[in-house]
Amino acid sequence: MVEIIAIVRPNKTQATKKALIEAGCPGYTCQKVMGRGKKTVKIHLEDGSLIKTQLISKRFFIIIVEDEKADMVIQKIMDVNHTGEPGDGKVFVSPVTNTYSVRTGKINN
Repeated sequence: MVEIIAIVRPNKTQATKKALIEAGCPGYTCQKVMGRGKKTVKIHLEDGSLIKTQLISKRFFIIIVEDEKADMVIQKIMDVNHTGEPGDGKVFVSPVTNTYSVRTGKINN
C-alpha cells in the first residue's frame, strides 16, 4: 500500500473529490491548510492591487491505496488540478508498511 498526499488549490477541492471517487477511492482525509512553495506568492486582488504573502490557503488530501491503484489515482489528481500556473500543488507518495484497525485491534498488512 502507499500513502498519497496531495496539496491542491482550494477551488479544485470538489473536482479532486469527484476524481478520487471515480478512481475507486471513496475514502480519504481532506483538510484546509496554509502554506507556500519555495517562492513568495504574489496575489492579484479584484481591485487590481498586488500583495505578497508568506502563506496561502490550500487543501491537503491523504489517500491510502493499494500499490496497483497508485499510478491511476495520482494521474487523476494531476489531471484535475493542472492549470499550468505556479501553485497547482504537489503530490507526495510514501510506502505504507502496516495499518491497524482501532476498533478491532487487527493489523491489516
